[in-house]
Amino acid sequence: MKKLFTLTFVLFFVVFGRAQNVAINTDGSNADSSAILDIKSSSKGLLIPRMSTTQRNAIAAPALGLMVYDTVTKSVWAYNGTIWANIFAKPDSIRFSLPFDQTVAVPGNALRIVNNQGIAIKAEGQFGSTINVTNTNGNAIKATTNGINTGITVYNSVGRGLEAQSGMLDGLWGVSNAAGKAGVYGQGTRGVYGNSINDSSGLGVYGLANHAKAIGVSGANVLGTGVKGKSTSGNGVEGISTTGNGIIGQTSTTNSSASAIYGENKGTQGNGVLGLANFPSGRGVHGTSTTGTGVFGYSNSLKGVEGSTISGTALSGYSLTGYGLETVGKVKISGGNTNPKKGALLTSDSAGNATWQVPVPPPAPAKVAFRASRVVVDGVKNITFSGDYYRVFFETEQYDLSNAFSFTNGNEFTAPVNGIYHFDAAINYTFGTLVDYRELELELRVYRNGATSTLAKGASLINDVDNTLVNLNTDVRLKAGDRVWIAVRQWNLPSIPSALTNGGTENFFDGHLVIAE
Repeated sequence: MKKLFTLTFVLFFVVFGRAQNVAINTDGSNADSSAILDIKSSSKGLLIPRMSTTQRNAIAAPALGLMVYDTVTKSVWAYNGTIWANIFAKPDSIRFSLPFDQTVAVPGNALRIVNNQGIAIKAEGQFGSTINVTNTNGNAIKATTNGINTGITVYNSVGRGLEAQSGMLDGLWGVSNAAGKAGVYGQGTRGVYGNSINDSSGLGVYGLANHAKAIGVSGANVLGTGVKGKSTSGNGVEGISTTGNGIIGQTSTTNSSASAIYGENKGTQGNGVLGLANFPSGRGVHGTSTTGTGVFGYSNSLKGVEGSTISGTALSGYSLTGYGLETVGKVKISGGNTNPKKGALLTSDSAGNATWQVPVPPPAPAKVAFRASRVVVDGVKNITFSGDYYRVFFETEQYDLSNAFSFTNGNEFTAPVNGIYHFDAAINYTFGTLVDYRELELELRVYRNGATSTLAKGASLINDVDNTLVNLNTDVRLKAGDRVWIAVRQWNLPSIPSALTNGGTENFFDGHLVIAE
């Protein structure tokens, strides 16, 4: 009975199918007018012939549109009249296959891959550029990872691992939001290489840090160079930081020739290392060392270290116990307000600001000198009585350079300035056979602050009738305004008055300033 029913259904299906579209379902709905066969089910599917790739390719004279399921490729294949085509694959125009070379014009990212766990892109190659992407407007390559792995990892044993170029923006741009991690990380002979060839303001490698302890560009190398910048006309390496260090170099080596930051310029112009500070407390180049050298500069013929600043400190050296600045060889200090002049001396104010100053010569010594001679002979001024001191009066002046000796004011010399003075004086009494001089005394006296005192004394105490001459010479300290003169005294046995001779060679009083104070 079952066989009879099945045969009847098939015959009905065939007959019914010749007259209209065929619908196979369980709800009795009609077939879609555009479909010759409309199969509907919410719990079952359509099972087409299944075979291997070899079996599929062995089908003789496949009809156009013939479909089978390939159990090897795990996909549905259809014959397009020429070849079998995998209908699960994308068209050749958008299909990603190797070699891949695609040009697009989109305002967004040309290629964007997000991986929340592993590596977003990993490329390895041996020759040429492993990844070479060019974009004239947006980002050539943008890779984002939210895990602990790398957004883009590229390896090339001979050529460049990753090369990125941009006509307007950054060829390669890396951002890291994690502490101690790099936006762009490179390792090898050139870990990261940047080249700017067009605009005069372009940068080969640009690093930006917006935190006081963050680093714009960090380069680490166990044996070689951490960061090396090369430029034919611009800046090889430029570091800019709004709050921290634009460029910081650190080395822990024991090699005396190694440097935390090393700059070399092999051209005819330019700088090996250039530091600029445009605010008063800024430092163009700042070097700190606990035991060694903060900044070391060497040059065969030009400048080992040069610092330039508009208003701050071009070069600053600081040391607690050592030298803030030590030089071996010549030193040149010029420019600014230092005012260099021939013969000037480097002096500083109380704050340590040094400038060149032409030394002020000491004042020329005062020309103070005088000489008076020939005592006055009038029977009064040249007569001295026995046992008393008498002022000596002279009548002739040989010279008086400062007009300090006065004949009218008691034959006195008035000191014009404070200082050390030298005086000479000599007096000769008249020879007499009846006079036997026992004492001849000569004093240099001064009048100061209303009182008279003796500065020096000369004496002749020989009991001889030929003893007629007495003299003195001495150095004394005087104050400006002191009045100086000489006085004589004689004592003879009969106690009779005695007269002074008038000779100019044996009667004189002179003096001059030795040192002004």
